[in-house]
Amino acid sequence: MRIGAAADAVLGAFAEPGVLEREFVLPELGGGFPGRTAIAFHFVDYVVHAWDVAATLGVRLHLTNEVLTAALAVARRVPTDPTARGPGFAFAPALKVTDGTGPLEETLRLLGREPQAWPGTGK
Repeated sequence: MRIGAAADAVLGAFAEPGVLEREFVLPELGGGFPGRTAIAFHFVDYVVHAWDVAATLGVRLHLTNEVLTAALAVARRVPTDPTARGPGFAFAPALKVTDGTGPLEETLRLLGREPQAWPGTGK
């Protein structure tokens, strides 16, 4: 399925009446989740993968503070249990976040990405 069709399918599913109360199965996260949580996980996934693509292409990702703040709030809610993170799991182990880290970098580090290690990040 091409990315546009996949995005349309997700947006269509999340636009249905009662979506926040429905359960969505997210096999990559190990089970079913309320619609509100499933939407949040998809949202942070799109933000992080947008960064992946931008970093790979060597361009900066420009997101609003509102988007970055929302993504960070979701990333902070992802469980950090080391037995459920790493190879074969949806998220790599969380990396250390230092004081003064911006919201995008903190989101990336909480989800196991080392921004300075990627080409094109300008760091």
